[in-house]
Amino acid sequence: MLVLSVLCYGQSGINETNTTIVEITSYELTIIQESYEFDYSSGYYTPFQPDYNFYGNTLAALQARSDNNFHRINREWGKLTRVKLINLQNVELLNQWQNNISNYMYNSGVKYVDLSFDENARQIISYITQPLNIGSIKNELILLQKINNELYRIKNKDPDNFYNSKRYTELGKAINELKNCDPAQINQIGWKYGLI
Repeated sequence: MLVLSVLCYGQSGINETNTTIVEITSYELTIIQESYEFDYSSGYYTPFQPDYNFYGNTLAALQARSDNNFHRINREWGKLTRVKLINLQNVELLNQWQNNISNYMYNSGVKYVDLSFDENARQIISYITQPLNIGSIKNELILLQKINNELYRIKNKDPDNFYNSKRYTELGKAINELKNCDPAQINQIGWKYGLI
Protein backbone atom coordinates (compact mmCIF):
# COMPACT_ATOMS: atom_id res chain seq x y z
CA MET A 1 0.00 0.00 0.00
CA LEU A 2 1.35 3.42 -1.00
CA VAL A 3 0.71 6.33 1.34
CA LEU A 4 0.74 9.87 -0.01
CA SER A 5 0.76 13.01 2.10
CA VAL A 6 -1.31 15.85 0.72
CA LEU A 7 -0.47 19.32 2.01
CA CYS A 8 -3.30 21.80 2.14
CA TYR A 9 -2.59 25.37 1.12
CA GLY A 10 -4.01 28.26 3.10
CA GLN A 11 -3.77 31.99 2.57
CA SER A 12 -0.38 32.20 4.20
CA GLY A 13 1.18 29.31 2.25
CA ILE A 14 1.52 25.72 3.37
CA ASN A 15 -0.43 24.90 6.48
CA GLU A 16 1.09 21.71 7.85
CA THR A 17 -1.58 21.31 10.49
CA ASN A 18 -4.13 20.43 7.80
CA THR A 19 -2.11 17.48 6.44
CA THR A 20 -4.32 14.70 5.11
CA ILE A 21 -3.15 11.11 4.65
CA VAL A 22 -4.40 9.51 1.42
CA GLU A 23 -3.85 5.80 0.88
CA ILE A 24 -3.46 4.34 -2.62
CA THR A 25 -3.21 0.60 -2.99
CA SER A 26 -0.84 -1.06 -5.42
CA TYR A 27 -3.87 -2.32 -7.36
CA GLU A 28 -5.19 1.25 -7.75
CA LEU A 29 -1.71 2.42 -8.74
CA THR A 30 -1.59 -0.26 -11.46
CA ILE A 31 -4.96 0.93 -12.77
CA ILE A 32 -3.73 4.51 -12.87
CA GLN A 33 -0.51 3.53 -14.66
CA GLU A 34 -2.36 1.56 -17.32
CA SER A 35 -4.94 4.27 -18.02
CA TYR A 36 -2.58 5.90 -20.55
CA GLU A 37 -3.62 3.28 -23.10
CA PHE A 38 -7.01 4.95 -23.56
CA ASP A 39 -7.35 8.10 -25.60
CA TYR A 40 -10.45 10.25 -25.30
CA SER A 41 -11.05 12.94 -27.86
CA SER A 42 -14.17 15.12 -28.01
CA GLY A 43 -15.75 13.00 -25.30
CA TYR A 44 -15.34 9.70 -27.17
CA TYR A 45 -12.86 6.89 -26.84
CA THR A 46 -10.59 6.72 -29.88
CA PRO A 47 -8.85 3.39 -30.51
CA PHE A 48 -5.11 3.64 -30.79
CA GLN A 49 -4.01 4.05 -34.40
CA PRO A 50 -0.30 3.43 -34.80
CA ASP A 51 1.53 5.64 -37.27
CA TYR A 52 2.88 2.90 -39.51
CA ASN A 53 4.74 5.39 -41.69
CA PHE A 54 6.63 6.66 -38.65
CA TYR A 55 7.42 3.13 -37.47
CA GLY A 56 8.34 2.03 -40.97
CA ASN A 57 10.67 5.00 -41.50
CA THR A 58 12.27 4.50 -38.09
CA LEU A 59 12.81 0.80 -38.65
CA ALA A 60 14.15 1.44 -42.15
CA ALA A 61 16.65 3.98 -40.77
CA LEU A 62 17.77 1.55 -38.06
CA GLN A 63 18.10 -1.26 -40.61
CA ALA A 64 20.12 0.96 -42.96
CA ARG A 65 22.47 1.95 -40.14
CA SER A 66 22.79 -1.68 -39.06
CA ASP A 67 23.54 -2.78 -42.64
CA ASN A 68 26.12 -0.02 -43.06
CA ASN A 69 27.89 -0.97 -39.82
CA PHE A 70 27.79 -4.65 -40.77
CA HIS A 71 29.51 -3.84 -44.08
CA ARG A 72 32.12 -1.70 -42.31
CA ILE A 73 32.89 -4.56 -39.91
CA ASN A 74 32.90 -7.09 -42.73
CA ARG A 75 35.29 -4.94 -44.78
CA GLU A 76 37.78 -4.66 -41.89
CA TRP A 77 37.44 -8.35 -41.07
CA GLY A 78 38.11 -9.18 -44.72
CA LYS A 79 41.24 -7.00 -44.72
CA LEU A 80 42.55 -8.77 -41.63
CA THR A 81 41.96 -12.23 -43.08
CA ARG A 82 43.86 -11.25 -46.25
CA VAL A 83 46.95 -9.92 -44.45
CA LYS A 84 50.01 -12.02 -45.25
CA LEU A 85 53.42 -11.43 -43.74
CA ILE A 86 56.95 -12.72 -44.38
CA ASN A 87 58.69 -12.41 -41.00
CA LEU A 88 58.26 -15.79 -39.30
CA GLN A 89 57.66 -14.36 -35.82
CA ASN A 90 55.12 -11.88 -37.16
CA VAL A 91 53.42 -14.66 -39.13
CA GLU A 92 52.96 -16.68 -35.93
CA LEU A 93 51.75 -13.65 -33.97
CA LEU A 94 49.30 -12.64 -36.70
CA ASN A 95 47.96 -16.21 -36.98
CA GLN A 96 47.23 -16.26 -33.24
CA TRP A 97 45.36 -12.97 -33.48
CA GLN A 98 43.47 -14.06 -36.57
CA ASN A 99 42.36 -17.28 -34.85
CA ASN A 100 41.23 -15.42 -31.72
CA ILE A 101 39.32 -12.84 -33.72
CA SER A 102 37.86 -15.52 -35.96
CA ASN A 103 36.52 -17.36 -32.91
CA TYR A 104 35.07 -14.10 -31.62
CA MET A 105 33.45 -13.24 -34.94
CA TYR A 106 31.93 -16.65 -35.60
CA ASN A 107 31.05 -17.78 -32.10
CA SER A 108 30.08 -14.82 -30.00
CA GLY A 109 30.94 -11.38 -31.25
CA VAL A 110 28.77 -9.88 -33.90
CA LYS A 111 25.77 -12.19 -33.56
CA TYR A 112 24.56 -10.65 -30.32
CA VAL A 113 25.42 -6.99 -30.89
CA ASP A 114 22.96 -4.35 -32.04
CA LEU A 115 24.75 -2.88 -35.04
CA SER A 116 22.28 -0.03 -35.38
CA PHE A 117 24.46 1.70 -32.76
CA ASP A 118 27.63 3.14 -34.29
CA GLU A 119 29.51 2.79 -31.00
CA ASN A 120 29.03 -0.99 -31.06
CA ALA A 121 30.45 -1.14 -34.58
CA ARG A 122 33.41 1.05 -33.58
CA GLN A 123 34.23 -1.28 -30.68
CA ILE A 124 34.14 -4.37 -32.90
CA ILE A 125 36.28 -2.68 -35.58
CA SER A 126 38.73 -1.58 -32.89
CA TYR A 127 39.02 -5.19 -31.73
CA ILE A 128 39.41 -6.54 -35.27
CA THR A 129 42.16 -4.06 -36.15
CA GLN A 130 44.24 -4.54 -32.99
CA PRO A 131 46.85 -6.79 -34.61
CA LEU A 132 47.46 -4.21 -37.34
CA ASN A 133 48.51 -1.73 -34.65
CA ILE A 134 51.17 -4.00 -33.14
CA GLY A 135 54.48 -2.27 -33.81
CA SER A 136 56.31 -5.13 -35.52
CA ILE A 137 53.34 -6.02 -37.75
CA LYS A 138 52.77 -2.40 -38.68
CA ASN A 139 56.47 -1.93 -39.46
CA GLU A 140 56.49 -5.02 -41.66
CA LEU A 141 53.40 -3.91 -43.56
CA ILE A 142 54.98 -0.51 -44.18
CA LEU A 143 58.23 -2.15 -45.35
CA LEU A 144 56.32 -4.52 -47.66
CA GLN A 145 54.47 -1.55 -49.15
CA LYS A 146 57.79 0.23 -49.76
CA ILE A 147 59.24 -2.90 -51.42
CA ASN A 148 56.13 -3.17 -53.59
CA ASN A 149 56.41 0.49 -54.63
CA GLU A 150 60.08 0.00 -55.46
CA LEU A 151 59.36 -3.15 -57.51
CA TYR A 152 56.65 -1.28 -59.39
CA ARG A 153 59.07 1.61 -60.05
CA ILE A 154 61.89 -0.55 -61.42
CA LYS A 155 59.45 -2.65 -63.45
CA ASN A 156 58.06 0.46 -65.12
CA LYS A 157 61.56 1.79 -65.73
CA ASP A 158 62.76 -1.36 -67.53
CA PRO A 159 59.87 -3.81 -68.00
CA ASP A 160 61.92 -6.42 -69.85
CA ASN A 161 65.01 -6.56 -67.64
CA PHE A 162 64.02 -5.24 -64.20
CA TYR A 163 64.60 -8.65 -62.62
CA ASN A 164 68.25 -8.51 -63.76
CA SER A 165 68.86 -5.14 -62.12
CA LYS A 166 70.99 -4.54 -59.05
CA ARG A 167 68.00 -3.00 -57.26
CA TYR A 168 65.89 -6.12 -57.82
CA THR A 169 68.66 -8.20 -56.21
CA GLU A 170 68.80 -5.79 -53.25
CA LEU A 171 65.05 -6.07 -52.76
CA GLY A 172 65.39 -9.88 -52.78
CA LYS A 173 68.06 -9.62 -50.06
CA ALA A 174 65.80 -7.33 -48.02
CA ILE A 175 62.99 -9.88 -48.24
CA ASN A 176 65.31 -12.73 -47.19
CA GLU A 177 66.58 -10.74 -44.20
CA LEU A 178 63.03 -9.81 -43.29
CA LYS A 179 61.96 -13.45 -43.17
CA ASN A 180 64.29 -14.49 -40.34
CA CYS A 181 65.12 -11.27 -38.53
CA ASP A 182 63.98 -10.26 -35.06
CA PRO A 183 60.82 -8.14 -35.53
CA ALA A 184 62.54 -5.25 -33.74
CA GLN A 185 65.05 -5.06 -36.65
CA ILE A 186 62.48 -4.56 -39.42
CA ASN A 187 63.02 -0.79 -39.60
CA GLN A 188 66.79 -1.34 -39.82
CA ILE A 189 66.27 -3.45 -42.94
CA GLY A 190 64.30 -0.61 -44.44
CA TRP A 191 67.11 1.84 -43.71
CA LYS A 192 69.76 -0.57 -44.97
CA TYR A 193 68.11 -0.93 -48.38
CA GLY A 194 66.86 2.66 -48.73
CA LEU A 195 63.20 1.82 -48.23
CA ILE A 196 62.37 4.23 -45.40
